[in-house]
Amino acid sequence: MKKFLSKYKMPIIVIVLIGLFVLLSVLLKNVDFSGGYSDEVNAWIEATKKDEYVVTVLGQTFCPHCIDYKPVMEELKEEYGFNLYWFEINEMEMKDYNGLVKTYKLPSYTESTPYTVITKNGKVITDVQSALSKESLLEFLTNAGVIKES
Repeated sequence: MKKFLSKYKMPIIVIVLIGLFVLLSVLLKNVDFSGGYSDEVNAWIEATKKDEYVVTVLGQTFCPHCIDYKPVMEELKEEYGFNLYWFEINEMEMKDYNGLVKTYKLPSYTESTPYTVITKNGKVITDVQSALSKESLLEFLTNAGVIKES
């Protein structure tokens, strides 16, 4: 046996390495190394890296504060034209939710909704953990630089 191993050591090593390569190829065939997020979350990640303000809200479809807050936020978005991403986290896959909350360290996020965060150039500018009235939201967005004072 010792003679056999010493004589065929190199071919055995090559065969084992090829076998391991084939096994790893099969096991990793369906692994998505891009994060595996949905197109919407990937678009959000890319948008937040740009030199533009991005307003992001994490809400829930059954949250009464979110239900009241969404039309106010959308009205201001229409009026002032800022980038808005609204995510209903109770309807998301866990990997997408994790992508949202782990991409940036969200300063005030306690998993209660609505949660609004403003990003620019890959950094969190400010955030707020509550629904705001239209006047308070307008002030919040203006103070953050999203809306320019006229």
